[in-house]
Amino acid sequence: MFWAAEVTAAVAKAFPGQKKIVVRDEKTASGRVHVGSLRGVVIHGVVALALKGAGYDVKYYYEINDSDPMDGLPVYLPRDKFLQHMGKPLCDVPSPESPDTPPTPEKNYARFYGDEFVNVIRRLGFEPEIYLNSTLYKEGKYDDLIDIVLENSDEIRAIYKEVSGSEKREEWNPVQIICEKCGKVGTTTVVGSEGSRGAKIVEYVC
Repeated sequence: MFWAAEVTAAVAKAFPGQKKIVVRDEKTASGRVHVGSLRGVVIHGVVALALKGAGYDVKYYYEINDSDPMDGLPVYLPRDKFLQHMGKPLCDVPSPESPDTPPTPEKNYARFYGDEFVNVIRRLGFEPEIYLNSTLYKEGKYDDLIDIVLENSDEIRAIYKEVSGSEKREEWNPVQIICEKCGKVGTTTVVGSEGSRGAKIVEYVC
């Protein structure tokens, strides 16, 4: 049996009577995307096609994560232009096409490499619905979840240790804040929060 048919059968068994299925994948646009990253695109794309063929109403989403901090400098980029941007959200780093020009939502580091990868996905014949991680933040889609995380950082730290063996320092917090002064997210640590849900004030150090 073709492996995608096995997945379809497993979905039918796990969700009897459920006909709406979401298939999702993502990639952080931290630089030129390696060909190995297509593995997830192809597997999820084939699964989505197989489910559609079996009569499911399938939504295939692909997220370009452009909010993570720039935490590595690719060897093909000039250090004198990009080293100063280390720690900033990828969407706030200038495009390699114009490193001396301030980034915009349409033209920045993440869009440059993300669009390059999306073009490859399209050429392969897959048609996921593409969206940017930063867009969801700006629309407030994560607000309720951020409140929950701020209230349960100790429990999340314990889950990390249980699931992956990764031990986070006591001061570690899952929520990262963009510094109001330097614009970096990779250098901040949340040290406290107060207020009710939807109106929390977060204290951090950078």
